[in-house]
Amino acid sequence: MLSTIKQILYFLEKKSGWLDWIFQRVSSLFLLPFCFYFNNLLFINHFLFFHIKLGLYSILEDYIHNETIKEILSLFIRLIIILGIKDLYLLFY
Repeated sequence: MLSTIKQILYFLEKKSGWLDWIFQRVSSLFLLPFCFYFNNLLFINHFLFFHIKLGLYSILEDYIHNETIKEILSLFIRLIIILGIKDLYLLFY
């Protein structure tokens, strides 16, 4: 049992692109039905920004090779996502 948990944790720590790919596909599948159901805008906004964040991070990891620039852009992406969620929340509620 413990070795299975260690294997799972090792797999998650390898920073495999496979897991990011799965999260991005699952978040897009969750977004699809909410495009037709507009009463729960807060829920769709959070999934939308989660999906955007995953996409931007995958672009960042693939095309930016300097670690300091990666960290700065990662912080900038987080700030933009937080500000976007706040602005949409204030706009709709």
